[in-house]
Amino acid sequence: MFSNLENEEDYYTPKDRDPDMIVMMEHEARQRHLDMNNIPFVRIPPVLHSLENQHQLCIICTVEERTYAFIPCGHKIICEDFLNRLEPKRCSLCNDYFTGSLRIF
Repeated sequence: MFSNLENEEDYYTPKDRDPDMIVMMEHEARQRHLDMNNIPFVRIPPVLHSLENQHQLCIICTVEERTYAFIPCGHKIICEDFLNRLEPKRCSLCNDYFTGSLRIF
């Protein structure tokens, strides 16, 4: 029934699991769900420096030029340095998760 790569012990059914283990696994799953919903995101500074080209500067560092747009929202608001450091991957303007980014020249 089992090949030499599979062991019968590798296959557990819920009735085989220890009830305490099930409770612990359910608790960990709920905690992961709560942690994902409470991830902070980088907010836009309320007051940017009054520069002539502030619409071209990264909204986080306000020093480097905005070079990346988020996919799918399309907001071009961040420089390469902060794109790499941004965690979680959320747009600072609309707070949506982004799946990728596109360098804009």
